[in-house]
Amino acid sequence: MQLRPIKKNRAYEDVIEQIIESVEIGDIAPGEKLPSERNLSEQLSISRSVIREALSILQTGNIIEVKPGIGAFLKQDDKETLLKNMKTVFTRNEIDIIQLLEVRQSLEAQAAYLAAKRATKSDLEDIHSALVWLEQAVENKNIGADEDLSFHLAIGRASHNAMIVDLLNLISDRFLEALKETRTELMKRNKVNIYMKEHRNIYNVIVEGDAEKASELMKLHMDNMIEFHQ
Repeated sequence: MQLRPIKKNRAYEDVIEQIIESVEIGDIAPGEKLPSERNLSEQLSISRSVIREALSILQTGNIIEVKPGIGAFLKQDDKETLLKNMKTVFTRNEIDIIQLLEVRQSLEAQAAYLAAKRATKSDLEDIHSALVWLEQAVENKNIGADEDLSFHLAIGRASHNAMIVDLLNLISDRFLEALKETRTELMKRNKVNIYMKEHRNIYNVIVEGDAEKASELMKLHMDNMIEFHQ
């Protein structure tokens, strides 16, 4: 397979799109093995976490079969049926913000809990810096999606739980996309400052080392965001 480096924001979609193109032109046939995660990552100049996200979507859509220790294989089906199924998976994979928030709720509540217990001075400085950048973005009337993501990822890192960090990184593309949509709508409704206070409060209780309160406030923050989108 000859693939081109990916440059778009929704990188996992480009991975899927290029696999579809490779099937269309006959570079890979139904039943054949896909290149390894490492090989795809190198060819596409993208992280392996994005590759795994794309493959996970294809596996969920019953497009590929992953054989542990061997690799990922396209399902053995006729080419046209396979392409039709792949494009269906591709087009229906629009972000569901509420579902994403539901996943984030449990994951980040635990991250906040652990951050309050385990954060080092350096971790707290990183969270504070991200919070200040977010507050400055709001003051400058910017959306602040990247800054918001940085705040939540900093809390994840402060948990010192590698699995939490990996999972947050795995969903970071969708996370950022959802934040852009959410924060744009918050600006339209003039409700940005309400949710900014929640970020500041979460930071404060993490600094205080109150793990239970940190978890509670993060969960409440997600509850409020879910309600906002309903």
